[in-house]
Amino acid sequence: MLTSFIDGRLRLRHKALKNPDTLALLERTAIGLEGVHRAVGHPLTGSLLLTYDPKVLSRETLLETAERL
Repeated sequence: MLTSFIDGRLRLRHKALKNPDTLALLERTAIGLEGVHRAVGHPLTGSLLLTYDPKVLSRETLLETAERL
């Protein structure tokens, strides 16, 4: 579930993100995307915070990628 989205910053929350292995996989996948600067997960809250360059990675592309993951 998308909980916060402004250009340059995205926060996702999902119960699957409380699993440390799943969260680590998503962090690695996200940081591998061109334009993503940081991917920080919090297993206690089941959230993933991404900071990215909106000039490199569009909002639409990021949302599509997040939905696929």
